[in-house]
Amino acid sequence: MLVLDDTYISPEVFAFAESTQEPIFDNASARRYASEGKKLNIVDNSQATNERIIAFSEAYLDEVKQYCDTETARAITLCKDKAECRRILAPLFPDYVFAEYSVDQLAEVDPSAFTLPVVLKPSTGFFSLGIYPIFSVEDWQAACDDIREHSNTWSEQYGATVVNNTNFLVESYLDGEEYAIDAYFNEQGETIILDILKHDFAGTEDVSDRLYYTSKVVVEDTMQAMKDFLIKSNELLDFKNFPVHVEVRVDEAGVVTPIEFNPMRFAGLCTTDLSYFAYGFKTYEMYLRNEQPNWDDVLADKAGKRYSMVMLSTDGTALPDTYSFDYEAVQRKFSKVLACRQLNAKQYNTFGVLFTEASDEDWKAESDYILHSSLKEFLS
Repeated sequence: MLVLDDTYISPEVFAFAESTQEPIFDNASARRYASEGKKLNIVDNSQATNERIIAFSEAYLDEVKQYCDTETARAITLCKDKAECRRILAPLFPDYVFAEYSVDQLAEVDPSAFTLPVVLKPSTGFFSLGIYPIFSVEDWQAACDDIREHSNTWSEQYGATVVNNTNFLVESYLDGEEYAIDAYFNEQGETIILDILKHDFAGTEDVSDRLYYTSKVVVEDTMQAMKDFLIKSNELLDFKNFPVHVEVRVDEAGVVTPIEFNPMRFAGLCTTDLSYFAYGFKTYEMYLRNEQPNWDDVLADKAGKRYSMVMLSTDGTALPDTYSFDYEAVQRKFSKVLACRQLNAKQYNTFGVLFTEASDEDWKAESDYILHSSLKEFLS
């Protein structure tokens, strides 16, 4: 069963839904798409009890919980409560420090009581909205000021189910490389990994989602460590028939530490389609069919190539009422663009998403450029 929403549904997802006639959760978004001509198999939501379910954002999770089985509802609730998820996983990460505060308490917190740096973020969040690395007392004050100014906008854009602006976590700042994993736990609770993306940054204070990439090297070098981490985590979480988008950090010793588990979806804004452009399979189809990639076959001809998902995110500067973004010009900065998805930057804080393919040599220059670009040269 597919749960569609108004956030963004890709052409690839619509093509899959129409060609397979996969059951569609009955909600306002699905009905609107059907009224616009999409050939969707919208079914009674009572079927959700017996179906594998995959969403493409977290906008309708509260509705899904009303119809899905008890264990799936428990898993959704646990993932959305980052503090409780931390508490359950604490035996695996005894040195990891975290605390939860209401937004009203933040101004009363003495940041010098923490061993800096730490990270401040919403207890319920999406992408990198409201995430602040805190290296000093001044950083804390600036973060609190920014939360007061912008947090209502986050919830208005994505809904309180997706981004909650009332409770915040303070947690350990994790050193190391960051990765995102699209995976699911099958009916026995076994771990099935569908994609591994490396998340690159412009610097230590960058928390943007500008660049993720996957490659033969990324998958082969990290697969076993990521699988071991998910297996150990699920011994405590006990998820079954459940898809997750998991963000982690890996330190120099190879220790994998979770940033967060995101429930019932893979990479947001349908960017999980990177697996289709890179490797030829759809993660959501693999999950619904209880299948997994044969990674030896998938990676056989992928040596020396990197496949990227580039978020053309704004720099936070307010946009004029009318603006133009030169999508053709930005695509010329890359050696091979597989797809360009244009988005309303006023709604998404990003002009769009590019999926690219590059040789290892070309990728180095392309990634350095896009990580440091404000994109203002394409805006008029």
